[in-house]
Amino acid sequence: MPEGGWPVIVFVRGSTFHEQNVTDYSNYFVRIAEQGYVVAALKYRHSDIAPFPVQMQDCKTAVRFMRKNAERFHCNKDRIALWGDSSGGHTVLMAGFTGNRAPDTDSVALAHCVWCSIGFPIVCDLL
Repeated sequence: MPEGGWPVIVFVRGSTFHEQNVTDYSNYFVRIAEQGYVVAALKYRHSDIAPFPVQMQDCKTAVRFMRKNAERFHCNKDRIALWGDSSGGHTVLMAGFTGNRAPDTDSVALAHCVWCSIGFPIVCDLL
């Protein structure tokens, strides 16, 4: 194990913001873990049961959970990345761009800023 723990990837599966199947990429998660990462697959509250921005809030909560439990999972709490595809990509970009700022209704006692956010394949306008 590297000093400080393994880097973390929080993965958010795209689903057009509907219910997700987080096991679709399990074979990729294993391969990523073999390269020295902890992979946490997030299943957020989908838009059929909760409106935006709850998906982004759930993503930030997952970051705080991994940071709070870093020792338990042998993770480096300062090396957490967000990765998502399609609508999951939009979710991780929004969570990453807003960092510790609103919208977020959860406790901000633990920071939820991340090392990086990776969204693919998505279309977005950052200007």
